[in-house]
This record gives sequence, C-alpha cells and structure tokens, in this order.
Amino acid sequence: MKSSPRLLGAALIAVPMLLAHPLAAQFAQYTAPGQQIYEPETRQSALDRAIEEALWHVGRGAIDPWVGLSDLSYRESRDPTTSESTKEWTATVGAGLNGYFPIGSKSTLAAFAFQDYSWFEKNSDASRFNPKLGV
Repeated sequence: MKSSPRLLGAALIAVPMLLAHPLAAQFAQYTAPGQQIYEPETRQSALDRAIEEALWHVGRGAIDPWVGLSDLSYRESRDPTTSESTKEWTATVGAGLNGYFPIGSKSTLAAFAFQDYSWFEKNSDASRFNPKLGV
C-alpha cells in the first residue's frame, strides 16, 4: 500500500505538534515586561490584612511583634592601606513592634519601633545597635 503525500504531510505536522503540547506550559507562565497577571494588592487591603493578622489587639488597635535573624553572611574585606584581607562571619538580629491604631473612621496611624544588632566576628568595633523608628 502506497502512502499518499497528504497523509505523510499531515503526519509530519501533527506529530511534532502533539509532542510539543506539554511544553506549552512554560510559556503560560511568561509575563511580558510591564504586564501583570494578577491585580496588585491595594494599600487599604494590605493594611486591613496586617491589622487582622496582628498578634495582639488592644481596643480598636493592633500590635504585631517581630523577632528574627535578618542577615547571616560570610564576608571578605580588604584593608586599603595594607592590602590584608579579613574573612569573618557577620549576623544581624533584631526585635520590634508594628502598631496600627485607627484615627477616626477613615484613617489609621501605623508606627514601628525596631532594634537591630549587627555583629562582626573579628571586627568588633563595627558591631553596633541600629534603632529604627517611624510613623
């Protein structure tokens, strides 16, 4: 039995398309620059979520504590005058509070107070406390 050129042509087109179909999933996740595939969270919804998820609720306000390790690294620094290099571990730990307090029916006062400590293994003169306060 002879195969017709049409059947052969159809097979040459159909087989690669069927084999390539599973690969299309990688392109469905691509977002062109400047486009968004989801609606970004508004400030109001982010504030409402933060108040709702806060650990402590005081009257109409909310306070949310934070404790954590924000940086742990191994670094090499060079002294420009002697060209000696120093390799050391560094870490930054901190604790603080975020506070959310309603003012009237349409405004909320959001404030934070954090205290970080940056530690350097060999260069103890660089170790220091870093307070962060804001409204």
